Amino acid sequence: MGGKHQIVYLCNDALAEICSAVEQVKHRREVGGVLLGERRGTHILITAATTPGPEDESYPFRFLRKCKSHQRKAHDRWRATAHTTDWVGDWHSHPEQTPTPSLTDRRSWRRLTKSNGTEMVFAIQGVSGLYLSVGQPSGKLRALAKTAIDSHGMVFE
Repeated sequence: MGGKHQIVYLCNDALAEICSAVEQVKHRREVGGVLLGERRGTHILITAATTPGPEDESYPFRFLRKCKSHQRKAHDRWRATAHTTDWVGDWHSHPEQTPTPSLTDRRSWRRLTKSNGTEMVFAIQGVSGLYLSVGQPSGKLRALAKTAIDSHGMVFE
């Protein structure tokens, strides 16, 4: 997918799940989960996001996804959609207005895409902004810009 035009579409339902989880902690600590959706050629459609579980570790400047609820929700969605919905990425929050990935974020994302062997989407929800990027199995990360909004979600390219 690297050199081809690529669109990531973030559905409102997935964004609402992310925003609800972030709102619950009022940006006092980071929260996160996984992004679920479909790969359609060079494009990725994000239809759902998991939210923090009881075993996840949440700190003011770090989130560690440890709860098995993320995997269970991903597997349930996969079965419910005749194996079309898959784990397409990760998300977490940052307690800053316009989020930017930390060095730790970038290292983690590179490891994840290399080990997974396919492109992954990474999102950071800030106080008033959203950062999105695509990681490639080569280790390259590419930030995406929001280019359109419609009644069902947002387009990033």
